Amino acid sequence: MKQQDGFTFIEFIIVMTILGVAAVSATPKLIDTKSNAHAATLKGVQAALKVGSQLVYAKSVV
Repeated sequence: MKQQDGFTFIEFIIVMTILGVAAVSATPKLIDTKSNAHAATLKGVQAALKVGSQLVYAKSVV
């Protein structure tokens, strides 16, 4: 019996189908990442400004 080297075409098609399904399910999460990162950055800047103003106020009270 001849030893098989590599994958058969059917195995290749099955693997590509599985990878395609995984890519389709992950795409919506990756598309919205940029807007989520932008919103998180703005919230961080807002928090930093708030803490900074509180420190200035606390220093002026002392």
